Amino acid sequence: MRVCLSLLFLTVISTAALAEKSLSIGYEDLPALIRKNNKSFLSASEGLSAARARTSSLDQSFYPKAGFEAGLAERKEADGSDESAPFWKLDLQANLYRGGRDKLAILTKESQVIIKDMDKQTLYRSELMKAKSDYIRLESIRRAIKLTRDSMDDFDGLKASVDQKVRAGLMTKTSLMTIARKTDDMKRELILLEREEHELEDRLTLVLGLDYDTPFQLRTSFLSMDQKELADPSIQDLPELRKLTLQAEAYREETKLRRDWWLPEVGVFASYTGFRVREKDEAGSLPQREMAFGIRLTVDLEARSVLNSEVAAKVSEISAIELQKSYLKREIEHTLHEYRQEMTTQKELFKTYDQGIVNSEALLKRLRSEFEKGIGDSLGISDIIESIYKMKRSRMETGQNFNLAKAGLETMLDLRGNP
Repeated sequence: MRVCLSLLFLTVISTAALAEKSLSIGYEDLPALIRKNNKSFLSASEGLSAARARTSSLDQSFYPKAGFEAGLAERKEADGSDESAPFWKLDLQANLYRGGRDKLAILTKESQVIIKDMDKQTLYRSELMKAKSDYIRLESIRRAIKLTRDSMDDFDGLKASVDQKVRAGLMTKTSLMTIARKTDDMKRELILLEREEHELEDRLTLVLGLDYDTPFQLRTSFLSMDQKELADPSIQDLPELRKLTLQAEAYREETKLRRDWWLPEVGVFASYTGFRVREKDEAGSLPQREMAFGIRLTVDLEARSVLNSEVAAKVSEISAIELQKSYLKREIEHTLHEYRQEMTTQKELFKTYDQGIVNSEALLKRLRSEFEKGIGDSLGISDIIESIYKMKRSRMETGQNFNLAKAGLETMLDLRGNP
C-alpha cells in the first residue's frame, strides 16, 4: 500500500514539474509571438529596414565630388621641341540640379519602402492566420483525443457488465466480441488523432519560431461560439490592395517625370593644376599652374530615344495593376462573405448536435438502467455510445470550422494588429 502511494505521489510531482516547464500559450499571445520569433516575418522586417536605410542616402547626390591626380605632363610644339614635367591636379565638382532624375530616384526608393512595408503586413497576416488555424485545430484535436479515451472507457465499463452476465450464463460471448470490435475501431481512431496532434504541434512551433522539442500547453479553449460583429474597415486599406494602389501611383508619377527628359543636368566645377618646371620664363614651356572653374549643362539625348517605349510600357503596367486590383478586391469581398456564411451555417449545425447529444445521453442512461435489471441487450447500448461519440466529434468539427472562419474574418478585418 505504501509503495502504491509513493508511486502515485511521484507521478503527481512529475506531472506538476512538467507542467511548470512547458510553455503556456494563449490564443491572444499569437500576434506577439509571430512578431518576436517568426523567421519569415523577421526577414521581412530586415528587408524593410534595408529599404529605409537606402532612402537616407538620397541627398548624397548633391554632395560635391573631389578628385586628385598626379603624373607626368608633356607638351610638343610645331617646331619639334617638347617639354615635360611632373604635375598634380585637384578638381572639384558639385551637382546643382539633375533634371528631375533625383526626384525619380527618390520616388523609386520611397516606393520600394512602401511596397516592402505592405509586403511585411501581408506576410504578417498570412503567418498569423497559419498560427490561428493550427492553434484552433490542435485544441480541437486534443479535445477529440480526450473524448475518444472517454468513449473507450464507456465501452470498457459496458464490457465489464457484459462479462459478468456471460460468466453468470445470462449472455453469450457474441456481445463481448461486438464490444471488442468497436473498441478496436476506437483504438485506431486514437492512433490517427495522436498522429495529427503531433503534426499540428510541429506546424505550430514552426510558425511561432519555437524549437520542435519545446513542450507547450494551450491556454485557450474554444467551447463557445461567440459571433460578435466586426466593423468592416475600408477594403482599400487592406495591405494587399494598398500595395497595388501605391504601385500604380508611383508608375504614373514616373511617367510624368520621364516626359521631362529635356531638362538639363546642371553642375559646377573647379580645378587647379600645378607643374614642376625648370625654366619658368622660357617661351613654349609648360605653365607653372592652370586654374579652371565654371558651370556645366548636360542633356541626356538617350532618354529621348527611349521615352515613347518606356511611357507605353508604364501605361500597360498601370492597366495591369488596376485590373489585378479590381479582381483582388472582388476576391476579398467574396472571401469575407464566405467567412460570414460559414460562421452562420456552423452555428446552426452546432445547435442541432447539442439537442441530439442531450437526447442520446438520456436514452443511454435509460438503456443502461434497464440492462442492469436484465432488460434489453448490450448491442443497443454500444450503438448509442458510438452514436454519441460520433455526434460529439461532429460537434467539435463544427465548432472548429466556426472558429476557423471567425479567425479568417478577424485576421482580414482587424487592421489594428498590423506591425
